[in-house]
Amino acid sequence: MKNKFQQSYKNEIIKGYKDREQINHIENELINTYLINKNLKVLEAGTGAGVISFYIESKGFLSITAFDIIPDLVNKAKEKAIKKDSKINFILADASDLDKLPNNNFDYILYPQQILSMVSKKYLPEALSEAFRVGTNDSLYIFSFMDWYSRWYNPLISLILNVFRVLRGEKWNTFYIPELTMNGKINTQFFNKNQHSIFWAKEKVILSLLNQQNFKSINTIKRKKRFSLHGEGIFFVCQKT
Repeated sequence: MKNKFQQSYKNEIIKGYKDREQINHIENELINTYLINKNLKVLEAGTGAGVISFYIESKGFLSITAFDIIPDLVNKAKEKAIKKDSKINFILADASDLDKLPNNNFDYILYPQQILSMVSKKYLPEALSEAFRVGTNDSLYIFSFMDWYSRWYNPLISLILNVFRVLRGEKWNTFYIPELTMNGKINTQFFNKNQHSIFWAKEKVILSLLNQQNFKSINTIKRKKRFSLHGEGIFFVCQKT
């Protein structure tokens, strides 16, 4: 695995995703708008415990593969699959290295739940390159990232955080910010070195990155609630150029 998380961050992810049972209205809208042909192959990245893939299966899709980088979540998804008599193929994989998946194989490729914002800056281009590789020429992609503008205080905390980074001899990294809370408590290690950071993206930055990886965006969707305490996602519907 190229992407590695500290155990405290893994615990935070597991806590947030293992018991999730409902999809949100944007996920529902995207699936019902763009996933039309139930005979095509679906790939979901960062599935967590499988809530989105299970929903897609309930719509009549027959060929679904879903992966996550955290073993506990993959095992949880497999347990649910047994109870639901599901045919979804849940696998352990890293978005930056999908060596278990063949070239040109999937028709609908989903990166929901803002999992690309969890990928380290070093490996994000590789994650997008891998997404490109496993898709057919006519694949439809749905990517999502955390929206920089959805948290009003991002510029302020980024400024303070990066002052600490520079004083430690590190590079200024505006859009990568650690979690403010961990396991329901204030993250007292927030300003410390080697904290896993989340990529808070501006739309134009992502569009440029997608273009560099040979994707063209056909639609961008943001949640109507533009400002929140925890932030919101921004979604990009794409095809290969």
